[in-house]
Amino acid sequence: MLTNFRTELSDTIRLSVPIIIAQLGVVLMGVTDNLFVGRLLGAVSLGAAGLANSLSFLMSSIGVGGLTVVAALVSKAYHQQDAASVNRLFRAGLRWASC
Repeated sequence: MLTNFRTELSDTIRLSVPIIIAQLGVVLMGVTDNLFVGRLLGAVSLGAAGLANSLSFLMSSIGVGGLTVVAALVSKAYHQQDAASVNRLFRAGLRWASC
């Protein structure tokens, strides 16, 4: 039981590392933008940059949320060995990602 838990934990951590790195990259990009704008352009520009960063993060979060639904549906169709549904859902995910 304990070895199964350790294996699952190891697999989960290995799969989560790229997601963690991507999220840190997004957050650090916003922090860096705010540091440069605040230092070079002043308070009003810093407020505008912070608002733009927040709205950009909101829109990307909505997009990622929509794609996680597609991933779960593709996984379910794959488990049921329904190749037509996998293909249809995969194409729908690509269309959603390109919007």
